Amino acid sequence: MWMRRAGLMWLIWRLFGPEIEPRFAPGQAHPLRLPGRSFFVGDNEIFVRETGPDDGPVLVLVHGWGDHSLVIYSKLIPLLATRFRVVALDNRNSGRSAEIRARYEIADAADDVAGVLEQLGLARVAVFGYSMGGMIVQELARRHPHLVGRMGLGGTAASVGRLRDLPRPAVVAAMAVARSFERITRHEISSVRTRYLMRVGAVAPEHGRYFWTQHMARDPELYWQAGSAISRFDARTWSGALDRAPLVVITTHDQLMPPDSQYELASLFEAADVVELAGARHEAPLTHASAMAEAITRWAAPELGG
Repeated sequence: MWMRRAGLMWLIWRLFGPEIEPRFAPGQAHPLRLPGRSFFVGDNEIFVRETGPDDGPVLVLVHGWGDHSLVIYSKLIPLLATRFRVVALDNRNSGRSAEIRARYEIADAADDVAGVLEQLGLARVAVFGYSMGGMIVQELARRHPHLVGRMGLGGTAASVGRLRDLPRPAVVAAMAVARSFERITRHEISSVRTRYLMRVGAVAPEHGRYFWTQHMARDPELYWQAGSAISRFDARTWSGALDRAPLVVITTHDQLMPPDSQYELASLFEAADVVELAGARHEAPLTHASAMAEAITRWAAPELGG
């Protein structure tokens, strides 16, 4: 009885109470002050940040599900920008890019990237995608091969085993429940996620507020649209046939992207450069930024050294 009453009180508080920010250490700051600009791909605005030497080799970064480029790559970008001209995009429905309230596929997000690269006059460049971003990069290389010189795939898959092995109605129902739950519990989920990232060293104490606010800004509807697109993505029949010998970075203890699905992806290619980040979980671009930057540098511009 008391649990039901407590649950009802919590629900009333969530619906009608004020939004209270968690306590963060004094001296909160932005993790990476990097401005950007927008490009229109059709009617959709895609936000892009660029840094590094203008005459350096180009490296395009495509981020994953639920974050945007400045969140997941805030530690990686400064390491890479010493040698590369880094171009980091916010995917549709993420960060400062357009919110498109309609079903879409991974291929549509790849077309967004292609539209930006063409407007920047870039072709045959190194493109690295993490998590969902790795799926987008696979589609980019398939649909727009003239744009991709080198293909880098991190913490990703050709198909997510734990999703494809479930009945499709069960996946759809589970995502609908999760979306509904997050509409009510966004504050709690954002707070727990931020505290977790701080606890494992992915986020510095002085950057906690920034990561919390970015997660709070996430729209549950748009977030689970992306999750649905991931669940439908299956490149097993064609990814290995791409005319590429990719870098495949495997996060061996990933709690979100099953490591067996990552190894399955690597096995599709005859000459993949496989780098295992031992002990890394899905927040690896934040916790293992140096190791990831070293692997990306060797792969994207071997003439620069490690």
